[in-house]
Amino acid sequence: MNISLARFQRNGSSRSNAAPVAIIGTLSLLLFGLFYMAALNNPILIRTPKAPVAIAASAPVQAMQPRAEAVHAPVPVVEAPPVPDLSRPLTRAELREVQNLLKSAGYDPGKPDGLMGPKTKTAIASFEATQDIEPSAQPNLELLEALRTKSR
Repeated sequence: MNISLARFQRNGSSRSNAAPVAIIGTLSLLLFGLFYMAALNNPILIRTPKAPVAIAASAPVQAMQPRAEAVHAPVPVVEAPPVPDLSRPLTRAELREVQNLLKSAGYDPGKPDGLMGPKTKTAIASFEATQDIEPSAQPNLELLEALRTKSR
């Protein structure tokens, strides 16, 4: 028993008709996925509904008035944020910012690469001497803040 495949081929080509079906199916699946993800990210669906507040019809009017304790509630005390530690060493990004600010202020720290070198030490010492900052020739947050305020 011989079965000819000629009727499953289009105009004598050996290409199968399954390729367009697979492409359309894949595109349909992707489109469904996009709509599904859009529906999941819809803020109306994400937001939880508020519970309705039921007020009894027989409730006295005095119960709806604010209580005296609620009106004269104590004001909460807000603590001041902690003072940052200005003595910590600078990160490489902060040191690069120091080098860029020194260069814009007219001092030559060399290439702004975030690494301490002899030119950077000399530029820091020169800046500290002209700005009445305690000379240390080492980068710290106090120096960075002084450079930021000078560049403003």
